Amino acid sequence: MRGLIRRMKAAIVARPWALTSLAAVHGSTRGCAVVRRSDRYVVKKGRREIHLALRHGVYVFETAGRFDRCFGAVRPERIGDAEVADFSTPKIHHVPWLGADLLYTSLGEEEADVVAYLRRLAPAIGDVVLDIGAYCGATACAFSKAVGPSGRVIAVEADPMNHRALAANMERLGLANVEPVPAAVWSSSGTLRFAAEGALGSAATVLGPRDAATVEVAALSLDDLCERLDLRRVDHVKMDIEGAEYEVLPASRAFFERFRPKVVLEIHKTRVGVVDLPAVRRFFEDLGYVVERDIDNLVYGRPG
Repeated sequence: MRGLIRRMKAAIVARPWALTSLAAVHGSTRGCAVVRRSDRYVVKKGRREIHLALRHGVYVFETAGRFDRCFGAVRPERIGDAEVADFSTPKIHHVPWLGADLLYTSLGEEEADVVAYLRRLAPAIGDVVLDIGAYCGATACAFSKAVGPSGRVIAVEADPMNHRALAANMERLGLANVEPVPAAVWSSSGTLRFAAEGALGSAATVLGPRDAATVEVAALSLDDLCERLDLRRVDHVKMDIEGAEYEVLPASRAFFERFRPKVVLEIHKTRVGVVDLPAVRRFFEDLGYVVERDIDNLVYGRPG
């Protein structure tokens, strides 16, 4: 049944008229209107609008459901009578809650998520943070400020378009303590076929069908990542890797036993379409961690 649902979703995304109709119904239940223009989708709520590229149409549903948080991720532009958060093309946005300008390839990172990461991990001056699934770098910026010049932030991002934006943002902001790494964290090192969407949800193709061009990217295990960067300590791990956590965690027991970092992890659906929180909880509890669930599907673990 879940396989049928995935095929139906893929078929809908491949047919713009079907996606638009379904998104319009979905949006109306959340106080939003959804319109497809020649070059973008527009999600409207009153005089506020969020614009998405046609290739990112699958994100229309989440955008309608989380409109206020998505809209508040950046400072909107005034276009006529409308306030517009335009994510239809890569561009530099002002991020008010961060106090910085960032190049985003698509949707902005939400303040509530980054606040949750900082609250749970509480990184301190001199700490080492792994930001796995760094997207365009808003969270890395927040970590950079928290750990200071004597700390390190390893910002790992597999999607080539996202990584270019990440690297450009860190260079423009002069964040020398952030080290962008163009790779996918995986169960083993090598290469991986990756659906490069230039969006928040880019993921390895083995995790499920994606309506995006695929590219081959470098894959690194957590152990090999630490060896390559000569990491002698890791204090915190933030992981948002679109379902790859079910591949990475079982292969990373030695990493967690060695470093005992605090962890904040956004868990996603498995290949069969379920969020397997019990599996994630068991993994960390077997290592002596105390595990708590936070907002949405955010899981926090600290050594007991």
